[in-house]
Amino acid sequence: RKDLLITYQVDILQKPDSKLDEMMKNISEDAFGEKIASFSLSLKKGRSSFILNNEAFIDQNVRDIFTIKTGYRGPTIYKNDSLLTFMKKGLLKKDYVLSSSINNYTVTNERKVISGYNCFKATAIKTVENSAGTFNHKIVVWFTPELPYQSGPLYFVGVPGLVLEAHTKDCVFYASKIEFKEKVDIYSMPNAEVITELQFAQML
Repeated sequence: RKDLLITYQVDILQKPDSKLDEMMKNISEDAFGEKIASFSLSLKKGRSSFILNNEAFIDQNVRDIFTIKTGYRGPTIYKNDSLLTFMKKGLLKKDYVLSSSINNYTVTNERKVISGYNCFKATAIKTVENSAGTFNHKIVVWFTPELPYQSGPLYFVGVPGLVLEAHTKDCVFYASKIEFKEKVDIYSMPNAEVITELQFAQML
């Protein structure tokens, strides 16, 4: 089978009376346009990587808001049910590789067609721990079993197919282009200390 390259866009959901969204209004529309809010999911047999395109165009203020809203912390690799994210030195004192747990999804009977592929709806609850406490957020994904891969953008993995659309309380990821390739490059994870989500939360 051929390798696969999927381009995802993201829509940031704005909420009334949100201080964070008020900050976003002061950032030019172009900052959250196609150049920056574009991601690539590269898939080969048994592994995939998810990266932000044109990351160099993002200044630190935009990046901080973008991270909060989308949950994107850095390049992610999914292989053998292992989900690893490289986090560059920033808020933390050094580079780390974050090992994340896989969400447990419930597949429903709801269906829709995305980019010509039949998709099924699945839901999960993602638990987030930080200094403010423990929070549970609902996740909705739409995946297709018609493509020969089981993966998805960011941490939206763990369903029996390829995730083409994902919804959180803050944003929506959606596949805008699906390309079959003879060869794609998978991100090579740098050598850094591996930490868990709980360890990461305790560092903040």
